[in-house]
Amino acid sequence: MISAKKIKEISKKEGKKIEKRAANKLVAMLEDKLQDAIKKAARNSDFAGRNTIKEEDIVSD
Repeated sequence: MISAKKIKEISKKEGKKIEKRAANKLVAMLEDKLQDAIKKAARNSDFAGRNTIKEEDIVSD
């Protein structure tokens, strides 16, 4: 999982500072998106009859 510290490093590369609350909000948003992606991938692996999520099960929107 990406941390708030990593988000700060990324924003610094873009030439901007980011406050702690903003970084934490981005972490929460990423966790939600990741959770949705895992649910979709799990469903795809179920349709394929597998217990393991493979790269091919992960589709980008």
